[in-house]
Amino acid sequence: MRISLSWVRVPAVLILISILILGCSGGKSPVVPNNPKDAQSIVLSLGILSPAPAQGAEVTVPVLIADAHDLCAFSFRVQFDPEGLRPVAADWGTFKGETDVVFNPLDKPGLLPLAYARLDGGGFKGDGTVCTLKFTVLDPSRTNLRIMKDPKYLVAYDPSHTPLNLTVGGEA
Repeated sequence: MRISLSWVRVPAVLILISILILGCSGGKSPVVPNNPKDAQSIVLSLGILSPAPAQGAEVTVPVLIADAHDLCAFSFRVQFDPEGLRPVAADWGTFKGETDVVFNPLDKPGLLPLAYARLDGGGFKGDGTVCTLKFTVLDPSRTNLRIMKDPKYLVAYDPSHTPLNLTVGGEA
């Protein structure tokens, strides 16, 4: 009997929707784990905007992760000035596997919600580039970006759905 990929995607979408409901849409706040193994924070940060912003240019900014351990799912929001930047894409590159699911609508002025769920049962460990955000510059003097620190939206889980400490590093 052959299992179609759609049967794998149905649970994936359900997991991602539950992360978004609990984490991205202002559901109940995640519980901060008391387990000492989870005391080390996973750090999410924005890299440097490149190339230097010029009106009409397309610029990119990497979203970086450091000290990840058993990271299976996470969500966060990037805030930007809609008068200065217009989102074009969120490229998850090699971080996203074949059965992983991502969420990144580009139609919210000044806000870019992003979410990711790994479905192969393992968690990501280490450092790397999560995704690369692409923007069109509307006003070069208004290109500031930041990851919002609201705990309702900045959430991470291990493969057993235990909350992990996720913090924000530098801003672009």
